[in-house]
Order: sequence, then structure tokens, then C-alpha cells
Amino acid sequence: MIEIEGIPRINFAQWTRVYGRIKDVHRHKVPDLSGYRKQKAGALAYLKDQLGHTPLGPIGDQDLQEHSSMLQQEGTSRRGCLNQQLDAVHMLDR
Repeated sequence: MIEIEGIPRINFAQWTRVYGRIKDVHRHKVPDLSGYRKQKAGALAYLKDQLGHTPLGPIGDQDLQEHSSMLQQEGTSRRGCLNQQLDAVHMLDR
């Protein structure tokens, strides 16, 4: 929100950036869990199956842990940035 001549207005430049981030989130597809629904923990069974078919090759556990930590930090940073932008355009419920 910005104020022009004392009147609150929508900051469309900020809105466009926020909307672009929201669209980016929606481009990710939910995996098909239909083959795992009969199992007690369908999503967990799907994840275990996917991890079981992932070849590690020369990559060690430490490399995977470092990569995971990096992705987690990026996600936390992006989430914080998105929350600030949503708050700036008054779309974040608090």
C-alpha cells in the first residue's frame, strides 16, 4: 500500500512481484499418490519408495546433508521475503 495525496493506493509494482511468486509456487505439481493410498501412511510410503529408487552414486551422505541445509536456508529466506511482500500489500493475515 502506498499513499498518494493522502489516499491509500495499491502499489502495483509490489503486487506484480508478489503475484509472480505466488504463480511460481503453483507451477509445482502434487505427486500422484493413488498407488499408495491403501497403505497406512500413503505419503510416507510414496516418499520412501522414491528415495529407495534414488541412486546415490559418488555423492555421500554429507554432500546430501549440505545440499539439504542449503535448500532449507533458501526456503526460509524466500518465505520471509514473501511474507514481507504480502505484508506490504496487506495480504498477510496476522
